[in-house]
Amino acid sequence: MKNHRIAYVTAGHSEFDDDVREILSRQHPYQRCFTEFCHIDLADCFILAGVDVKTTIHQAEDVHVEMFIDPEDKSVFLARLRKLISEKYASMRGTSGKRDKVD
Repeated sequence: MKNHRIAYVTAGHSEFDDDVREILSRQHPYQRCFTEFCHIDLADCFILAGVDVKTTIHQAEDVHVEMFIDPEDKSVFLARLRKLISEKYASMRGTSGKRDKVD
């Protein structure tokens, strides 16, 4: 059951699982962006890595996004996320991504 919340995002605020935050802060070219989830361009990476997404809309300006994984699959999810983000930024920079690998 996917009940381990790894991200909570709303306008001007975000919370991430510590392991996810570590991946984001090490691989994103604009590390300071993560306090406000300005890296929405990574949503595809999270989805392809296996999260379930729950959105809640209270008003047009008040949208909350939560991402969940199965706690038993966390290590697999983190490995996938790390790889997908690395590949995405490598392609944006026009590199092969080999030097961007993070263990």
